Amino acid sequence: MSSSHLSRRAALGGVLGGVGAGLALASARPSFAQASSPAKADQRSTNGGGFYRFSLGAFELTLVSDGTFPFAQPHPLFGGNASREQVEATLAEEFIKPTEVIGHVNTLHIKTPNASVLIDTGCGEAFGPGTGKTFAHLRAAGIDPATIDAVVITHLHGDHFGGLTSGEGKQTLAKAKKFISRIEHDFWSGNPDLSKSTLPAESKAGMAAGAKAALAALSEGGKPQLVGARDEIAPGIRVVAASGHTPGHIALDISSGDSGMLYWADIAHHHAISLPKPDWHVAFDTDPAAAARTRRQVLDTAASDRLFVSGSHLPFPGIGHVRRLPNPGGEPGGFQFVPSVWRW
Repeated sequence: MSSSHLSRRAALGGVLGGVGAGLALASARPSFAQASSPAKADQRSTNGGGFYRFSLGAFELTLVSDGTFPFAQPHPLFGGNASREQVEATLAEEFIKPTEVIGHVNTLHIKTPNASVLIDTGCGEAFGPGTGKTFAHLRAAGIDPATIDAVVITHLHGDHFGGLTSGEGKQTLAKAKKFISRIEHDFWSGNPDLSKSTLPAESKAGMAAGAKAALAALSEGGKPQLVGARDEIAPGIRVVAASGHTPGHIALDISSGDSGMLYWADIAHHHAISLPKPDWHVAFDTDPAAAARTRRQVLDTAASDRLFVSGSHLPFPGIGHVRRLPNPGGEPGGFQFVPSVWRW
């Protein structure tokens, strides 16, 4: 790995922490630069039943679809600091009509030699019948939710914590140890400042109420473990602070041997908008300007260092790489998601 790559990755660690507390990615191992390989053949269901399984070193990773939901009108939810015409023209570049914008919701299961870890729980029953499929798809992949040792909630938005409880209000992962960012926990526990968000007032109120309900669910049966940048969830799974979308929004550095992946959670909300136009604001962001800065910094590092990445809202299964788009004008340009080839 070149010295320029090392410096970029070291810078990323400091930037994402907001106050210099991010994960120092300039380690000796070439963590994120390695591509994935298919999981060893076994008797479980073939990829495609709402899940996608592959090997990462000694780890077995399974991307699990929680489902999809439609965005009736992408603007101004996306590109609030741009025009509707600009947003629709950007979608057209990817052959997407503005009336056909789909939001994917993904979760991630990580099986290490010693732990079973779930990253986020999907929407539960809060987002309609098109979502809430995480646990059914886990079972289809041969993963019993009752055997999960730990669950990490990347941030307190409903499409990430909704599956913590069933429709009857019962814990779905009662035996699992719960992890959440300390900053995220403290922000939503008090009187969260959502003044920079461009969502309607009723949406902000609902978001805050949902987060408080999620905190109660996380605390049932014992307080959650509060974590920060560089903290280890399990050997090979470390926290990366990535504030902006929410104050305590986190990504995960997943590494085994010489293989690694950056799971960036909500750095990008839609591949056809957030990557080519990383500076455009997103209404769901607590601080849209800060989120845009973090998004550009993560994407720049991912492209420069050829990182293997995945995220909560990339088109399922949502694994691949990031490349920088040509920009003849000389100003900072955009990026493109390059999905990995599907392997059965």
